[in-house]
Amino acid sequence: MTNQQPAECNMTLSRQFLRSTVLAAQIDFSDLSCRLSPLPPDTEDDALAASIRRTGLLHPPILRPRGDLYQLVNGHRRSYTAVHQLCCHSLHCLILPPETGDREALALALEAIVCKRSPTIMERALFCQKMLDFLDEQELAADFLPLMGLAPTPFLVRRQAELAALEEPFAVALHQGRLQESVARELLAISLPERLALYELIDWLQLSAGNQKKVTQTCRELSRRQRVSLLKILGSEEIKKILDHPEMNVPQKTAALMQHLGELRYPRLAAATDEFNAWCRSLRLPEDWRLTPTRSFEDDRVTLTMTLENREILQQRLPRLRAAVKGEYKQDDA
Repeated sequence: MTNQQPAECNMTLSRQFLRSTVLAAQIDFSDLSCRLSPLPPDTEDDALAASIRRTGLLHPPILRPRGDLYQLVNGHRRSYTAVHQLCCHSLHCLILPPETGDREALALALEAIVCKRSPTIMERALFCQKMLDFLDEQELAADFLPLMGLAPTPFLVRRQAELAALEEPFAVALHQGRLQESVARELLAISLPERLALYELIDWLQLSAGNQKKVTQTCRELSRRQRVSLLKILGSEEIKKILDHPEMNVPQKTAALMQHLGELRYPRLAAATDEFNAWCRSLRLPEDWRLTPTRSFEDDRVTLTMTLENREILQQRLPRLRAAVKGEYKQDDA
């Protein structure tokens, strides 16, 4: 009995659709109420166009009748590419019954994604935001969060929906994995001009996840501490010199920027580092010897690392090193 249930459900679902050819002029491309992607559907996609040209639409768009037009429930980008890029006059589509409600159409849009892959952060956010018009947080959490790989917790519904407030550049970057979720949430807490400036820096330097977070948190903290706008922090002469340096490549500029921001955020640590480096230089150690302090100079301990070419050299020097550690080896005062 258990094995027969899924087949029965699938048969019931398949009877909801009517396969039909729809004129391109009948499709309402302006209605994005079921679209769960932040990517503009009118962006040209040459790879998709080439595939449609070779084999046609392998996955027919799903439409819902809305008066004299059809609403796109799934397949916005495929349909737009076929009609506007390839000049198709009609499309083979799956048509939902006219009585299909908004909630059911939106649920179907999500199902069309999860049957292929896990939804992105922005797809989850847009779905939660739109579905909150039809369900409360408790119902939405119970019915749909597990489908998206999340725990059925009402708190997560609102937390996901918050990200739907992001403007297009940030939403697209988050959707494509170029912007970290924690950083996107930090951006929501600052003004639009500030988050645009911060995102442009992140995007131009192609910062890693860790550096995205460090730069964002450091700039926000410096803005609060100095009581100036984040734009003034990013527009400082020191940062301009780093970003406009003619001889540094992008990784070098990133390293220089991270060091500069770290020194501004932790001035005592920067001063301690400078003092330690000066002391190391005064010792005039061999080039292959390295002195390392404890993390953040928590105490006065140091670690000495030396690189030896082979085991034989280590065996030759080891007696002298042992004697020096015990205080038995005395170097001439000269």
